[in-house]
Amino acid sequence: MFPKISQLANYGNTTFGALWNINTWLFITVFGLISLFLFYLIDHGLFRKDKLADSEAGD
Repeated sequence: MFPKISQLANYGNTTFGALWNINTWLFITVFGLISLFLFYLIDHGLFRKDKLADSEAGD
């Protein structure tokens, strides 16, 4: 019925590292660095708080 979806579902019990044919530790390291970077962005905000305060004061 949906050949592309069923083709993806036929991989069974596998991991991203096995699908992409990369070293497990390389995948863990890259995933960890991306996660740390996203947490950094969340902590500091995508917009600087002082710039938001300046724009609200100018209204």
